[in-house]
Amino acid sequence: DRASDQLLIGALDEVAAAIVIYDDNLKAIHWNHGFELIFPSMVPALKKGATMRQMIVQSYVDGTIQNDLSDVEILEKVDLFIEDMRRGRAEVRTVRTQDGRVFQARDVKLGARHFASLRVDVSQLQKQQDTIAHQAVSLEAANEDLRTFSSITAHDLKAPLFSLLNLIEFMAEDMEAAGISLPPEIEDNWSQMERLSHRMMQLVQDLLVYSTTQSESHRSEMIEPSPRLQEVLDLAGPREGFEVIIEPDMPRLRVNPIAFEMVMRNLIVNALQHHDRDHGTIILSAQSTDDAVMLSVCDDGPGIPEEHYEQIFAPFHRLSASTEGSGLGLAFVKKTVESWGGTVQVSAAQPRGTVFTVSFPQSVAQDGDAEQQQLAG
Repeated sequence: DRASDQLLIGALDEVAAAIVIYDDNLKAIHWNHGFELIFPSMVPALKKGATMRQMIVQSYVDGTIQNDLSDVEILEKVDLFIEDMRRGRAEVRTVRTQDGRVFQARDVKLGARHFASLRVDVSQLQKQQDTIAHQAVSLEAANEDLRTFSSITAHDLKAPLFSLLNLIEFMAEDMEAAGISLPPEIEDNWSQMERLSHRMMQLVQDLLVYSTTQSESHRSEMIEPSPRLQEVLDLAGPREGFEVIIEPDMPRLRVNPIAFEMVMRNLIVNALQHHDRDHGTIILSAQSTDDAVMLSVCDDGPGIPEEHYEQIFAPFHRLSASTEGSGLGLAFVKKTVESWGGTVQVSAAQPRGTVFTVSFPQSVAQDGDAEQQQLAG
């Protein structure tokens, strides 16, 4: 047993931590080599039989531990530590030394008659955490700058583009009124100029919405998805030959209605634009699980290769240059859905096509149901 004890003590001496063992009177009876290396200035006090209370007070009074407490506050704080320890409420606390090191400190009861002070050096870990925290703050600031820049840019571009579109329309009306017919080649160029101008306006509008998603999507209310989706469908204007089926009586949701409509409109328009036939069917359905309400948009189009499932949600990414769009639609969908705590996933439909599934946290819907029951009561 003595040999085993010595092995354990030898192992503790190699740990990057300062360990002190105290008897029932809180008098120091053993400390490891790590304590001597980490707190050499406090070793003489241990050799003189200092108590746990004296050791902790000394570390605060002599400035070993960073603090701005008065002597009275130090004594009260240390007495509280010891009282909690004797009652078995040993909480881990983080302390910093004057030389910049960081320790996890804990004072615990060992068996019926002994106690221990443990100080583990976590300076490297804390440094990494501080770096991550600093980077997170910097990243959020950069993102905010980017959102502001995107919003300002979109606003600045919108006015001249709107004037350009009006000018194209006025010129077409004037030429028609004057009986002027353009040669076929110029007519084609005119149509292309008009189409590209509308496409640029769509890009600007999408960019404006995308830049404001994070703040706007948190304004929520209870909605009935089925009638809302019918309104979305009316605006999306499915082309002739396509049928969009909306499942009735979908579970109620608490979301920002404008954001919800834009998300669903993007998914519906995406299914229509990328269809490879002149006829097709799109089915909107929903189902509840224990954790979420899952709303799906299923089409019978050409499908999306699995290797592109992640890429399609990147801003400005387009699978085909032959289809209209800014490349921001699915990026907006993903950003908006994640901002309300949900997810958006893509999978293959059978026998062909694609399924986009948007999840809404079930707790949100339940909160809304409880609210309605309270109002009804």
